[in-house]
Amino acid sequence: MINITQKIEKCFYDAQISELPMLIETLISEYGIEKASEKYAELLLKKFTHFSADTCAKLMEIAIHTDMRIALAKFPVNPLFRLAVFKGSVDLYECYLEEFIQPLLARNTDEEKNFDIYLDLHTIAIQIAEDCHNNYHRVIKGMDYNGAFKGEKSGLLLINEEDFEIMNALCENYNSIIGRRDILQDLEKKMNEV
Repeated sequence: MINITQKIEKCFYDAQISELPMLIETLISEYGIEKASEKYAELLLKKFTHFSADTCAKLMEIAIHTDMRIALAKFPVNPLFRLAVFKGSVDLYECYLEEFIQPLLARNTDEEKNFDIYLDLHTIAIQIAEDCHNNYHRVIKGMDYNGAFKGEKSGLLLINEEDFEIMNALCENYNSIIGRRDILQDLEKKMNEV
């Protein structure tokens, strides 16, 4: 029998967005809000690449619109926010801010509390960025992967599938590093604007 997380994952891959709110509500009722937030972030993590970031942001938006508590769970260490920073996705980060943080701040007139919200997010983002950077390692051509081979046609190169996967992972990691930098800079800017 297919469980709720498998149904949501199938919904992601079959682009059955209209069914998603009902499935999210079922996820929350089965697991509770905190665990549901974690499970949903895990499903987004499995789907995420920087190429699919805008789609994943839409899936995050649907979850937040379905039940805003999914973005509040464990705040400021919310799984959706942590996912955005971990993947260095400006799309996910902006979605989290637009759909949850900005409405939260709009209801609050206390500038000091608003500053504290951004400060808390900034602190979490720095911690995630440092943890990620400590886990990167060098990848060296000739040791970790090989170069390409000339194809039969002029200008065509062939590459082993394993080497392509390594280079693709390098590209994802690089984009994550740049994205985390941009997220941290934006949070610093927002703290200064409050």
